[in-house]
Amino acid sequence: MSGALLRNVNGLSQLSMGNGGGMQLGTIQPQQHHQSHEITIPNDWVGCVIGRGGVKINEIHHLSRAVIKISPCEDGKERNISISGSTDAVNVALYLIQTRISTELLTSGGFCM
Repeated sequence: MSGALLRNVNGLSQLSMGNGGGMQLGTIQPQQHHQSHEITIPNDWVGCVIGRGGVKINEIHHLSRAVIKISPCEDGKERNISISGSTDAVNVALYLIQTRISTELLTSGGFCM
C-alpha cells in the first residue's frame, strides 16, 4: 500500500505509508484561506499603531502572523493599512490594531500619539 493516506473524520490526523513501507502519524492543519483586508485611519493615529521604533507594529505582526503594510501619507489626512494572511491572522491583527487605537485614545484624552 505504498503512498496510502488515512484521515479521520475531522481531518485532523493522517496515517501515511511511504515508499519505504514505514508508517508516519502526523497532524493535518485545518486549511486556512488567504485573505486581505484594508483599513483607513487618520494620519495622526499611525504613530500609535507603529509605536516608537516600530515596536507596536512588530508586536502585532508577531502575535498575529499577518503581513501588515502601512501606506505612505499622500494627502496628509489618511493612511491605509493593508493586512493579509490567513483568516485567523487577519482577524487577530485587526483586533490588535483596533484595540491599540482605542486604548491610546482612551488613555490620552482623545489623542493618539
